[in-house]
Amino acid sequence: MVCMTASVGYHTLMSTSDKKFYDKLLFIDYMSVFNTMIWPEVMVIGWTFSCDKPMQRICLTSYLIISSAMLVLAWRAKAVVSRLVPFAVLSGIRIVVLLVRAGIGHPCSLAAWFYLAVEVLGSAGGVLNGTRLPERWLPGRFDLWLNSHQIMHVFTAGAQLCILWGGGADYRHYLAHPCPA
Repeated sequence: MVCMTASVGYHTLMSTSDKKFYDKLLFIDYMSVFNTMIWPEVMVIGWTFSCDKPMQRICLTSYLIISSAMLVLAWRAKAVVSRLVPFAVLSGIRIVVLLVRAGIGHPCSLAAWFYLAVEVLGSAGGVLNGTRLPERWLPGRFDLWLNSHQIMHVFTAGAQLCILWGGGADYRHYLAHPCPA
């Protein structure tokens, strides 16, 4: 809810002419976006390496350090494309975690499908928002409703549901098959 409120605040006040105030709003919006991206992956890494605690700690620490660096890069970026690069890096890391998960034979495939859906929805939303489709094709028709930014938010909400369902599937699997002693 905090992330949604921060985003609404940014989008409501972003037309300000005060550069310092705008930069603060942009930082708050980016913090909310990164929070919705970063913390769910912490859960995925946690479940993926739930039976290997040293690897879990290494992966979580690495991921949080890289995520912090990506937040700084996104916030300092001056162009839309440069803002998308940190998001793409984080998406790439999440895909690597999914591949590692498959490679080590993590048995909860239902959760993996939900996590894959998160990546598909997030990437599709990012591409639509970055390319400004559909409003680029029909200027003026999508200014208020169904513009790329709104579609991206719908995709993001769907991705958050998928992360919730994937985490639930992992949790139920862990309860039924705890780590060997």
